[in-house]
Amino acid sequence: MADDRPTDAELIVASTTDPPRFAVVFDRHYDAIHRFLSTRVGRRADDVAAEVFKVAFEQRDRYDPSFPSARPWLFGIASRLAKQQHREEARTDELVARIGSEPTHREDLGPDRLAELAPSSPVARAVLELPPRDRDPLLLHAWDDLSYEEVAHVLDVPLGTVRSRIHRARQQLRSRLTSEPDTDGSASGGATHG
Repeated sequence: MADDRPTDAELIVASTTDPPRFAVVFDRHYDAIHRFLSTRVGRRADDVAAEVFKVAFEQRDRYDPSFPSARPWLFGIASRLAKQQHREEARTDELVARIGSEPTHREDLGPDRLAELAPSSPVARAVLELPPRDRDPLLLHAWDDLSYEEVAHVLDVPLGTVRSRIHRARQQLRSRLTSEPDTDGSASGGATHG
């Protein structure tokens, strides 16, 4: 039986004249966007996820309807806002360092959130050690279940770049995990799955 539900593209186009139609796009993708952001901005995920959909709603007239799914577009907005959050946090840290006092409240950001989710996991440690340019495409693909094409769209890089970064990240992880000592002190050779 064919799926008679409207595509995200159809809903977004319709929402330009009937704004409540955008709510379906929100309902379809909020959980995935929130999950993505919780690994990058920690407790600020609620606020940033809300901002993602606010920006998407405001920019819906610029959406390319040749993409039936809004996932890559929304993940792109989320990725940019997470990076903006990191830049703002870095500026705050720099200001705090200059004046020599500690902030009264600091949000969990990016890799810190991944470490919090699995602090004793060798996989989490290995992922944290990856350079962000390799880690981000890998997490988008493996954790957030985006295709290579969607990752390329989110990060605004060529498809070949995504493929090479994910391949490099997997090689680095494989190398780190196969040389990681087990709890009994022997090398862990069974972690070479792909």
